[in-house]
Amino acid sequence: MEEDVFSQYQISDKWKLLDNIKDRSKCSICNKSRKYFCYTCYVPVSCVLNIIPEVTLPIQIDIIKHKREIDGKSTSVHAALLAPKDVAILQYPDDLSSLSYNNRTILIYPGKNPCSLTKYFELQPIYTSSVKEQKETTEYGAILISGQVLKLPFDKAVFVDGTWNQSKAMYGCLKNLPCIVLKSRTSQFWRHQKNSPRWYLATIEAIHQLIDEIYQYCYTITNTSQTKLRDHDNLLFFFRYMYHIIHSFYDHNSLLSYRRPLNL
Repeated sequence: MEEDVFSQYQISDKWKLLDNIKDRSKCSICNKSRKYFCYTCYVPVSCVLNIIPEVTLPIQIDIIKHKREIDGKSTSVHAALLAPKDVAILQYPDDLSSLSYNNRTILIYPGKNPCSLTKYFELQPIYTSSVKEQKETTEYGAILISGQVLKLPFDKAVFVDGTWNQSKAMYGCLKNLPCIVLKSRTSQFWRHQKNSPRWYLATIEAIHQLIDEIYQYCYTITNTSQTKLRDHDNLLFFFRYMYHIIHSFYDHNSLLSYRRPLNL
């Protein structure tokens, strides 16, 4: 029986409706045959448009995807599908010339002198104002909690998507950005990554973890209970469904990915 390892998240139950889709459809952009979404154009097919939720993120997300990373294996597309207004997928090295990041951008990567998000907030404190003092509360890097606007010290986060060796090459082009490491979290990704511990997250898991840590910190410093719906949990909508599909064919303990050690 499939274990619900996602029970702590508020993911829309509509992921179960994806089981009803039996036929493939044409991508509205490239016309290629796809089941649920096009992993090269980053758009859903027409029959799932009314099923998938749309997530709004407090920051922009750039995903630098290595051109040799296989499109169908990457979970980056999940973020672009579910938060299309806030997520951009760029290709390495083709799109490097278009990259220009300012001092309000962070890199999620264990690079030179990395620090936790909490430590970064201690070094670059969050500015707080009332709603009346803030003209615009929907801008990136601003979070509204109980009548307070929390202005984050960044409004964009960059992720790299590729194998460990590929990511090291991409990091060489981004090393001037401050590096943030996320809290350890057990990955539920079903694809085995050789010589990697269980806390190496799939890209969509890492994006979800970052947003989760941002909200947790903001609710803590405002002494506010997190009572609002966890809309960002819907970033895991397709990931939850794919997990369900994989576990309908394979026993959890038989997959090498779930037998990886927590530490190496």
